[in-house]
Amino acid sequence: MGKKEITISNPKGLSKAVPSGTLALKALEALGGIDSKRTVVGVRANNLICDLGKPVTVNSILEPIYLDSREGSKIYRNTFCFVIAMAAKEQFPDRRLIIGNTIGHSFSFYFDGIRHIGEKELEALNNKLKEIIGADEHIEQTVISYQDAEKIFKEQNMAGASQLLLTANDPEVMIARCRNYTDLAHQVLYPSTGILKNYKFSGYRSGFVVLFPREGTADNMGEFYDIPAIATIFEEYRRRGSVLHFSNVGEMNQLVAARKEKNVILMCEMLQNKKISEIAEKIASGKDSIKVVLIAGPSSSGKTTFIKKLSTQLDLLGINTMPLSFDDYYVPREQTPKDENGEYDYECPEAIDRELLNKDLIDFFDGKEVNLPTYNFLTGLREYHNNKIKLEKNTILLMEGIHGLNDDLTYLVPKEQKFKIYISALTPMNLDDHNKISTSDNRLLRRMVRDYRTRGYDAVETLSRWQSVKSGENKYIFPFQNDADAVFNTALEYEFGVLRNVAMPLLRSVKPYNKEYAEAKRLESLLNKFLNMGMEFIPQDSILREFIGGSVYGH
Repeated sequence: MGKKEITISNPKGLSKAVPSGTLALKALEALGGIDSKRTVVGVRANNLICDLGKPVTVNSILEPIYLDSREGSKIYRNTFCFVIAMAAKEQFPDRRLIIGNTIGHSFSFYFDGIRHIGEKELEALNNKLKEIIGADEHIEQTVISYQDAEKIFKEQNMAGASQLLLTANDPEVMIARCRNYTDLAHQVLYPSTGILKNYKFSGYRSGFVVLFPREGTADNMGEFYDIPAIATIFEEYRRRGSVLHFSNVGEMNQLVAARKEKNVILMCEMLQNKKISEIAEKIASGKDSIKVVLIAGPSSSGKTTFIKKLSTQLDLLGINTMPLSFDDYYVPREQTPKDENGEYDYECPEAIDRELLNKDLIDFFDGKEVNLPTYNFLTGLREYHNNKIKLEKNTILLMEGIHGLNDDLTYLVPKEQKFKIYISALTPMNLDDHNKISTSDNRLLRRMVRDYRTRGYDAVETLSRWQSVKSGENKYIFPFQNDADAVFNTALEYEFGVLRNVAMPLLRSVKPYNKEYAEAKRLESLLNKFLNMGMEFIPQDSILREFIGGSVYGH
């Protein structure tokens, strides 16, 4: 009796019958239509991203994932992280390699407890990496029993993976293995090492940095662009691990399982409030010259709550604050530039009336009375309602907006009169030693929860808009990070355990026929790594309350 047949098809409607269990790559080849000039690194099967070696056992709509696509870039980088961890284990078996933060198109790495890696050690590691890549070794992704996973990670002395397993109890564990090395597989990998030819490797701070091709390209490397302030934030948070008694998800889960989440939450909140106080004191030290504090950061960074808390801290230091919105200085709608889709682009600098904004700012600082405008989003026009204001003595303006760090928007204001703050949710914690948590994922989950609570948007709507949101951030915020006078991290190490409670039902509402399904399942898998954490211990002035509700500031 022959194998049961299934029907595979592509989005254009071409169908073919193949035996059930046909590997994904073979199924794609059977359908035909693969672009021979591009490299296939994965497959989208019923909108779920899978590795090329996955057996296809049900009727499926299949699409190739190419290396020069956004999803392909992720598969490339995930595969590299697995291989660099293997290379480090072979070259330095007694050292613990840990993945650090993202820096533009780069990932940083360091060895736990080692302050400096010498050039010869870096060269040896890179040579080992090149050897593994040159050998084009096979990478197998499969499941093994929980007991076998426990044993392997203990034998390999892989603390991060072992810690993550301690509060998990699934009977099967997804792993990747190559040569004699095994690691947890949280993401789809390419099935062999030979693809990893494009990277740049160099020493960086206490470890090293790897530069990858730009997202959506196969070989466009660009140059390494350092962001010292962001790197310093992550290093500071690594040191916090000894205070909080956890540095990865597994260790934090153990504290939650021991019912110590209240202490975890309050310590994270206190440390964050301390940083706000330090920024306020820095502003206060320059109060004789600083006239305006400009705040910018990507979506769902918690800017609204941060501004409220910063204002309170400045009040305590005897400094009054007055909010001023960039939004009220939009040009009339018919003068607003349009994007490539013919839609009004409110995020571009030209959407702001810079001349009027700068005139009003200078008038404020000269002690003149200013009639502030209000932008009417219904009519697309600025309106004046006799809102005449004069800055009182010892008062600083607080302005938040996407272009806050861009000096071109406040070109008439002398540099010494501006204090610029970059704010973002810079997720400091890893899943385990070799798998990081994306800062973008943190913000996306926050936005999803807030969108549903305040606007009634479902997860599909939030997910479908996210790439457009990120595109604006890449153009108008991230290039100016190094221009900030202070950087503030709004991420709270405990928050994924809280967001899980609210986000999981939203993610499960995304179905396999939705294009956003793969992203929803990836985020669901991420949240499944965390133990649930209750909301009752979260202070009402927490930045997280801006997203989950219950904020003392009324969000």
